[in-house]
Amino acid sequence: MCMDMATNRTRQVLTAFLAALGLLCGVARAHAATPTTYRLGDATHARSLAIGEDGMVWFAPEYGPAWTGPRGETIGRVDAEGAVGEFSTPGLEDPVIGPSGELWASGSSTDAAGKGVVVIARISATGGTERAFAVGHGRRVESMVVAPDAIWFVRVPAGHRERIERLSTTDGGVRRFPLARYCETRGMALAPDGSLWFTEGCEGTGSRGGVSSIARIGAGGKIHRHRLPRGEFPESIAIGPAGTVWFGASNGGLQRSRIGRISPSGRRSEYRIRHGDPRSIAVDGEGRVWYPSTLRGSTVHGLGSIGPSGRPGRPICADPACDLAPSDLTTGPDGSLWYALGRFQKIFGPKGEGLAEQQAIEDEAGFIGHLVP
Repeated sequence: MCMDMATNRTRQVLTAFLAALGLLCGVARAHAATPTTYRLGDATHARSLAIGEDGMVWFAPEYGPAWTGPRGETIGRVDAEGAVGEFSTPGLEDPVIGPSGELWASGSSTDAAGKGVVVIARISATGGTERAFAVGHGRRVESMVVAPDAIWFVRVPAGHRERIERLSTTDGGVRRFPLARYCETRGMALAPDGSLWFTEGCEGTGSRGGVSSIARIGAGGKIHRHRLPRGEFPESIAIGPAGTVWFGASNGGLQRSRIGRISPSGRRSEYRIRHGDPRSIAVDGEGRVWYPSTLRGSTVHGLGSIGPSGRPGRPICADPACDLAPSDLTTGPDGSLWYALGRFQKIFGPKGEGLAEQQAIEDEAGFIGHLVP
């Protein structure tokens, strides 16, 4: 009896200790929530998730070396019952949901001279093109968000200086907004007032280079910038329910990553995340920002979060088994969290030691995760 009591006490102490470190999935939670996962086909992985009002999940598939079907120019979907399917969208990929639930995608074609032309099109639920706009020469659209009367996007290439462009879906006109020199954007988001927020990450070139920003394009087209500390590079951006702007930034690795927020009044705050990956963030219906986080040491298997007041939550598992790594986070109309899932590659090396493992991971089935906080 004494031995059993001592063993139980030891187990309780150990459990509390591991929970404090955020290493037990079942204990270290921000909320009492269990994620749901949806398995995709073999050698199929998801990126660029978009969630419709009807609960349909749209995504751009990526395929592993063993995939035998057609590659590219397809869009995948998961319906409300969890059934997974794909359909062909010639010349189009990377789905985006518009404000009224319509589905848009971007892609490319060629003109009469054989030059590449970037195309943005509205597509039907069966993959047919309902409306298309040719927006200029180039290879693809890097990022895209849809407003009620316009589509904002980054076209690649856009000369020697990257720029954001705005396509009017009323008359087809395109307006261009150049970024600062030596800068690029890795994320855009629409605020409730219709303004566009975006990341402006800048290289340290020239006397004025290297100062990144979280920037806003207002109704009149003027760009307003919130400068970040030198060396801080913004990776992602998302808008909260009250119009608060959240962004993820890196400064030399996971140990120095940050999540920042800009209040509607313009006040900026930043929070260090010691074991987080800020390349993708999403804000749920309660205003809590989520990002991929580490569990079990240095492996990204979890989801971290920060509340509207800046208080962090304990990391939780991204899948029920706590084995998969989340990426491409987004939220649905109901504020729940969706994300892509796959096995995390652990082996790297200068002589290609991780190539076999990478190919094996690519040939496995990917997953899509769903979390209701």
